[in-house]
Amino acid sequence: MKLRDLAAKPRILCHVNSGSIASFWFDNWTGLGSLIDVIGELGPQVSGISIDSSVAEAVVAGAWSSTRSRNPTLLRLRQALPRRMLTRDRLRLWGLVVPEECLLCGRAVETSIHLFFECQFSHSVWRILLSKLRLHLPTQLEEIVLWLTSVPLRKEIKSILKLVFQAAVYFIWKERNSRLHSGLNKPTWLIVKEIHLQIRAKLLALDRENTLTTTAPRRRQKTYLST
Repeated sequence: MKLRDLAAKPRILCHVNSGSIASFWFDNWTGLGSLIDVIGELGPQVSGISIDSSVAEAVVAGAWSSTRSRNPTLLRLRQALPRRMLTRDRLRLWGLVVPEECLLCGRAVETSIHLFFECQFSHSVWRILLSKLRLHLPTQLEEIVLWLTSVPLRKEIKSILKLVFQAAVYFIWKERNSRLHSGLNKPTWLIVKEIHLQIRAKLLALDRENTLTTTAPRRRQKTYLST
């Protein structure tokens, strides 16, 4: 039997007091559903948080315990996603009568995980961006996290990948809100172009900073834009 088959139903909200009884992975203590469903069956392996952990054991001062969740990619995922984003699944959970379909693809329930990583529109954006780095993005979130933590990359490529991730999340969220409020839809290629322009500007700034701080001859310097 799969772990997610054992998870509590996502609509049954678990109210947490001390957190010593509520299950971190299987109880719906976040309001988003059981985390084993949201993150996937590899969640405990990737995060370092035991499958048997209670909320009290895994959460310290309102955040995932740093002693149990040191994976830098998970930290990057949590930091990059917009805080308190009002995706349609959350609005419906609060009792608001809104459509549940994803604003970008219209083919699945709009959750934060779907919107940024599983949506066909978003996945096309990721695919085009990473193809420039000759990298291939997996289709499932847990596979993405494992891939990001295991793929061998040079320091410069890792820095660029971080910028790509942050910019992609920002522009995907911006496009989602634009479609909601103005009804204007941008094609994938235009979103990618906007991301490229932002990343190029940031890489240029990094190169200028390195030029000012390094003592190496200019002709030998490795620039981000030439990576």
